[in-house]
Amino acid sequence: DGDGDGDDGGGGGGRAGAMAMAGARLVDAVSVPYELIEWAQRDEGMQRVRERLLARDGVEAIRFVQVRPGKADLEVTATDRDALRAACTLLEANLSHQVDYQKRKLQAEKVQEDLRATNEEFLIGRRVEFAVAESLLGLVIGKQGAHVNKVKDATGVDTIVVDAKTRTVRIRGQDPEAVSRAKDMLDFQEIGLPIPLSQLRAVERSIGETARKSGCVSIYPDRSAGNNPDVQILRIVGLRRSVDLARELLEIQLEHDQDMRELRTQESQAKRQLSRIDFEFREFGAPGPFASSNQGPNRQFKRRGMPVEPAVATSQRQREVTQNAATTGKGDAPKPRAAKFQEHAKEAAAEPPVQSNGDMQSGALQQQQQQQ
Repeated sequence: DGDGDGDDGGGGGGRAGAMAMAGARLVDAVSVPYELIEWAQRDEGMQRVRERLLARDGVEAIRFVQVRPGKADLEVTATDRDALRAACTLLEANLSHQVDYQKRKLQAEKVQEDLRATNEEFLIGRRVEFAVAESLLGLVIGKQGAHVNKVKDATGVDTIVVDAKTRTVRIRGQDPEAVSRAKDMLDFQEIGLPIPLSQLRAVERSIGETARKSGCVSIYPDRSAGNNPDVQILRIVGLRRSVDLARELLEIQLEHDQDMRELRTQESQAKRQLSRIDFEFREFGAPGPFASSNQGPNRQFKRRGMPVEPAVATSQRQREVTQNAATTGKGDAPKPRAAKFQEHAKEAAAEPPVQSNGDMQSGALQQQQQQQ
């Protein structure tokens, strides 16, 4: 066997030297490109090439020969010249294709490495992207890009891209915190909060204050949304953090209004029960809880022989006494109602009982009999 020392073969492989005779066998060598030396020694791809060539008629052996560091040959042994030439030609073609494949493989590995690095930037927060509604793109971009430029200057991020076709915002920067701040300043959203019609008026009274406290762009009832006649949709537009805060404030308002409604209902029911109980336990003749205007303070329980005391002094004499006492400081001041009522009771008790006609006749007859 003879080893060829020729330097032919270039990048796609080539004949290493002249054909040599080994007994009844023919031997030739194909130079292995430098970038394929390791592949030709160990790779499974070379094993498949070797097996394919050895299956041809007349090809007996293909072995790897390390000539010197950085240089190697593939030595082919065949029984005839035609088989040897065909085997070497096929081997050169495989090596040439493998060179192209290895270059593309290195390029693909570099792309994969770049992809891994890019995905790592997403994980650590140096890149973000998020979708926005088409109706909110104007708020994101601003007039002639004013809002995007303002956010970029305020945060110091490298890139802000607003893709109107896909409605996607993409942000990239070296500082994850700056990227996060930029996202917070550009992430606009709109939500619909269902409000029961019975509570809509209470919520509408606090819309302005809620928008001011949360920093939302707008909060308004959407009259055209929803199919439930008992529910009104309230639209909230603004940055995501502002919309979340406004929603929580409105939910607290709804809970408070519902609690107040339940409390007023309980209080009203308790008052009705108390009124019913008072009416059922009132004394005869006393004004009840449902007394009308003609059952005012003048309507009192009439005791026998005791006049009813009016609530307001309406007689001319009482008005004169009251006026005289107020102007001169003299005269009888009007007495309290309780004292006057006691005086009338004493006078009634001191008066003699009223006698009927029959009693008077029986008394006169008794007096005549005594005189006789």
